[in-house]
Amino acid sequence: NDSLLSALQVNPDSLDPPFAPDTENYTVRVGLLVGSITITATKSDPNATLSALGSVIATAGTPTGQVTISPGLGPNPPVGITVIAQDGVSSTTYNVTVIRGVFEAGEFLVPDSRIGVCFPSRWLCTPPLTILAGSAHSSGQRAGR
Repeated sequence: NDSLLSALQVNPDSLDPPFAPDTENYTVRVGLLVGSITITATKSDPNATLSALGSVIATAGTPTGQVTISPGLGPNPPVGITVIAQDGVSSTTYNVTVIRGVFEAGEFLVPDSRIGVCFPSRWLCTPPLTILAGSAHSSGQRAGR
């Protein structure tokens, strides 16, 4: 009746908080230029079934399953990874919410949605356009994580 995961990973980046089998909700923050994210889940009981996005991603006997998503900008709907125990009754759903658009060194968003470049050594941007950091708008300043 084991419906837990023994591991949950995302690529690129990492989960917040770090994975623990009894924690069901996670967030991953990725930069603007990240086009896809792979979520890899490992079942505690290899005889359990693993599903995500309405499909089985690991049948009984297969310990690990993966799902790849292409997130939109900002917070995305959570991706539910469900482990169904061998008894077919017990289940646990782990939710991973992806937030795309975290500003990293070397990228920023300008008003017309083009991506420009910042130089991390001085945090000067070329051209000196508005950097959007959350809901605040400031010109020529570093966009922080």
